[in-house]
Amino acid sequence: MAKEQVQRSLFEEDFLLRAVPASLTLLPDVALTELVANAWDAGASKVDIQIPEEIGGLLVVKDDGAGLTRDDFASRWMMLGYNRLRHQGKLADQPPKWKGKPRHAFGRNGVGRHGLLCFDDKYDIEIRRDKVCWPIRVRMTQGEQPLEASYGAKKNARTTGVKLKVRVERHLPNPDRIRQVIAARFAQDPSFQIVVNGEKLDLFKLSGDEFERDVVVDGQCLGRLYVLDGSKHAHRLFHHGVAFWVNRRLVGQPSWQVGQDTILDGRSREARRYTFVIKADALSDHVQADWSSFKPSAEVDAFLEEAAAVTRDVLSSLLSTRIEEKKETVVREHVGALRGLSRTGRKDVAQIVESVSAKRPTMNIDDLEAVVAAAIELESSRSGAKLLQRLVSMPEEDREALDRLLDDWSIQDAIAVLDEIDRRLSTVTAIDKLCADADTDELHTLHPLVTQSRWLFGPEYDSPVYASNRRIKGAIATVLGEKGLPEEDLPRPLVRPDILVAHDATFSAVGAEDFQNGKPLSVLRRVLLIELKKGRSKIGRKDMEQATGYVEDILESGHLDGPPLIDAFVVGYSVDPRVHSRKVSRDKHDLGEITPVTYNQLVDTANARLFRLRSQLEGRYRKSDGEDLVSKILGEPEQLEIVPAGKKSTNFSSVEADASSVG
Repeated sequence: MAKEQVQRSLFEEDFLLRAVPASLTLLPDVALTELVANAWDAGASKVDIQIPEEIGGLLVVKDDGAGLTRDDFASRWMMLGYNRLRHQGKLADQPPKWKGKPRHAFGRNGVGRHGLLCFDDKYDIEIRRDKVCWPIRVRMTQGEQPLEASYGAKKNARTTGVKLKVRVERHLPNPDRIRQVIAARFAQDPSFQIVVNGEKLDLFKLSGDEFERDVVVDGQCLGRLYVLDGSKHAHRLFHHGVAFWVNRRLVGQPSWQVGQDTILDGRSREARRYTFVIKADALSDHVQADWSSFKPSAEVDAFLEEAAAVTRDVLSSLLSTRIEEKKETVVREHVGALRGLSRTGRKDVAQIVESVSAKRPTMNIDDLEAVVAAAIELESSRSGAKLLQRLVSMPEEDREALDRLLDDWSIQDAIAVLDEIDRRLSTVTAIDKLCADADTDELHTLHPLVTQSRWLFGPEYDSPVYASNRRIKGAIATVLGEKGLPEEDLPRPLVRPDILVAHDATFSAVGAEDFQNGKPLSVLRRVLLIELKKGRSKIGRKDMEQATGYVEDILESGHLDGPPLIDAFVVGYSVDPRVHSRKVSRDKHDLGEITPVTYNQLVDTANARLFRLRSQLEGRYRKSDGEDLVSKILGEPEQLEIVPAGKKSTNFSSVEADASSVG
């Protein structure tokens, strides 16, 4: 039997540089911070970092942690993607003489130990444990292994720990920058001392507890906020903004952007003075693998929202004196206008000012004054003064008419009716003005108007029971084939499930469903099909024959049950006098009718159905041109699709809303 041949995977020489996070191999501060975190996980009480002054110098990171045996090194250090949590648990290692409290380990994914690859493709490591020291050379390779280790001669050792050395051939660290970042990323801990080029990092002390606050979400304390004042500490010891620490390690970078809220303008004097630290150990399971941010979740969102509110509240307390001075100055500028408001109005303006000041404590006085002026104007319009002025200036007959109206109608009911009448009159007027204009773009103007106004074709279609559905859409698509225009070329009012736009016409079809003979499934009872011809078209026999063919093919498409009764209208600028309505039948049973109609006929019929109101209110619409009216009608708010979190929302005219709307 032939021996099975096995092909193993191969590695490029720079595989590791591309496999680990780019920040680890490109940013010296990230690389060294990860190595400091490794020392923490090893239970070290001291980390000593020596950074060379120039390229080619030796960089050394030494700790006095629990160290590693040779077996530990082989199974942990040399295992790519080592899962520390699975093999060692959540707690840090403890050296033989450990006396402190158990630490929570930082390491999770086994990538931080390769931080020295940021500086060269090889480095040296000395591991000390169980009175034995092993010197090892680690370097990147290619072929069957991405990394290899060469062991030197074993030596005796009296201490434990790890010593790393690398010749800096790229990305020379800046010692001051490293001090700043490490100081910002690790909270003060008496049992953990960090030294950079002989200088011990005295991590900034927290300010007095008068500004400390708990971050509480749903009754549970998820963190605690502390304030660091830059006027009391060296600026180089920390970054400004809001810093989140989990298990004494920084998550992301300090920033004045907390979730969706911007607490301060980073350029302001206050932003350069204060840093807020929020310790949130309760969210340790919500941190990204590289500690760049929190993982997206509802719990994290709620925490960040509350953290922003607490930070803003504390900042307001810190800046309360300046805020009060600004508010007092602005109020004095508007004291006359404020006196003209009611007591409730003045109270509402005060609440607006308080809210804005709390959210934007560093807002300049000009912006705050603009807010106050806008609030006063808003309250003035709400106070009823303008309404009283209008009532006083009304003619007597208008006041009597308003009185009669209010006897039988609520204001909201009257507005709803008047808005609908206005919409229909605007539609009719727009069609009348545009259909005679040779320059009209029917696809973007006339066609959207007509397809959204089914009531133009008869009062029986002015009902929410008429809606598009899959069967009708499938039937039209089958009959028209590939004649439809691509959706990106259509005006948005025509991007709807009940409309298909061909190169020579626009088709709209909706249907009414019903339950027949007690059967549990609904069937199509009646279908309204509208074919709007393009160009200044004259509907002739050929057009009617084509429409007849469409209707017959739709009925025979196999998509419709029933079959339903089809009312089809072919709409154009004019109709050949020899053309008349046509019946569609099968086995002597009427299945529908095809009617040619002009835009003028639609306008005249609509005027009659609207009780000649258009002629009575002619002055209201005389000054508006067709384009303005189209923008007004088609510019009404559209319903938004509700989609699950994380998916892209689409703006569209929903089928349900279109079916239930009148016109």
